[in-house]
Amino acid sequence: MFRENTDNLIGTFSEALKIMDHNATMYMIDEMQKEINEKKQELNEKKQELNEKKQELDEKNQELDEQRQELDEQRQELDEKNQELANNKELLAKYEALLREHGITL
Repeated sequence: MFRENTDNLIGTFSEALKIMDHNATMYMIDEMQKEINEKKQELNEKKQELNEKKQELDEKNQELDEQRQELDEQRQELDEKNQELANNKELLAKYEALLREHGITL
């Protein structure tokens, strides 16, 4: 009886191997898809982190630009005050010279 059904048995065994092979392939595809999805999620999280860091850097750059502007304004104001001081010193020296010239002492 076994010898009579050999072809049938081999056919059944062959079909079972095909099904197992197909199932193994589908399992591997599912696992790879899970891994791809996980990597996509990680990538999206990293992109979000990078965007947040970029926004922080943009804000810091804005603050630095404002501070630079303020420093430039203060520097300009200081230059003006220094020029005014130099002018006042020059005037004082002229007045002192005039006073000495006329014999006036303080």
